[in-house]
Amino acid sequence: MNIWFDDRIFTIQQYGGISRYYTELAAGLLAEGQQVRIDAPLHINRYIGELPCHHGTVLPYFRGVTALCQRANGIFEGSRLRAFAPHIVHETYFRTQAPDAGGARRVLTVYDMIHERFADPAGKDALSQARRAAVQRSDHVICISRNTRKDLIEFFGVDEARTSVIHLAASLLPESGLARPLDAPYLLYVGPRGRYKNFACLLKAYAALPEVMGEYTLLCVGGGALTAGELDMMQRLHIPQDHVRQISGDDRRLTACYQHAAAFVYPSLYEGFGIPPLEAMQCGCPVICSNSSSLPEVVGDAALSFDPQCPESLAAALGKILYDPALAESFVHKGRMRAAEFSWPHCVSQTMKLYRELTG
Repeated sequence: MNIWFDDRIFTIQQYGGISRYYTELAAGLLAEGQQVRIDAPLHINRYIGELPCHHGTVLPYFRGVTALCQRANGIFEGSRLRAFAPHIVHETYFRTQAPDAGGARRVLTVYDMIHERFADPAGKDALSQARRAAVQRSDHVICISRNTRKDLIEFFGVDEARTSVIHLAASLLPESGLARPLDAPYLLYVGPRGRYKNFACLLKAYAALPEVMGEYTLLCVGGGALTAGELDMMQRLHIPQDHVRQISGDDRRLTACYQHAAAFVYPSLYEGFGIPPLEAMQCGCPVICSNSSSLPEVVGDAALSFDPQCPESLAAALGKILYDPALAESFVHKGRMRAAEFSWPHCVSQTMKLYRELTG
């Protein structure tokens, strides 16, 4: 079977969960003997360079690089697609218009409806309109969680029969000998911190526990430097500036951060899936996770849950994990077992099954 992935996400993300998903999917399909093409002649992604189904040039990130790549890639995109003669066209991100699929069945993956739920409930801005257009022209829509499918149906009125739920997985594996990112004990937060990510809840819970704040640093990985607003909140909460650290790094450094953390905290108000809790579980880190949206679907009973609208609930969870070693170890054990239930081979096999059903 000929399977075509377009360039969209690879011109947007250098690193990230969505582009990793397509990289893992493409690699798995190739291993099954399928003919796969990732059509991204110009891109910024750091995952796809080693895949034999992709031939392109990676550009450094600079302002405007996404638009440059997409304009250049679009010039002969239709001709390249027709020459490949795909049976499946799988769009990797949302756009208002796309080249004719030439008789191929068109598949789209929807990751979440965060924008519609939090930023634009009326669905009138460019991203929401592009997502709606991509959904409407697709023969079938993959949702990465049952919660995402529920929201897709709520906001766009999609027929449930046109949807399937196929869960994602995590890609990090424990590795011995990785150096600690900090000498001091620390709590770990991973990813962006703005809006629905609810980082403010973590700061408030941290500040409410002076004994924890005195013993544990709060380490943030990714998400950019602490903002002026975050620093101002820390000052108002009487959190010393050197008690909250922000770093960046590659997957090996992230793995080290998970492996050496006292606990991983995920206070998000909404997730389409939630890969970081699974990454933490894979790496043997106890997880404290909000009980919202798709997260209970992903973590099951393998994380200590809390109400993300209530900093006191998070503070109580922190106290339980940090001062009860037996409880923390039980969540490490349950976390490893839970993470093993989600795998990229399963994701690939479910996706390939769908492709075969669509193409008869």
